[in-house]
Amino acid sequence: MFNFAVKLTFDNHSQSWDVSCRDLPLLHSVGNTIEEALLEAQDGIIAAI
Repeated sequence: MFNFAVKLTFDNHSQSWDVSCRDLPLLHSVGNTIEEALLEAQDGIIAAI
């Protein structure tokens, strides 16, 4: 299994959390909560690989 460091950023305009990863530039996920954003990021990591 691989581990990737992700960056969580709160977007005040959309009131949501954005997830990005420096090692996977194709990864970009969004969620209304941190937990939701990280769950979406799991699918995004699989798609980016």
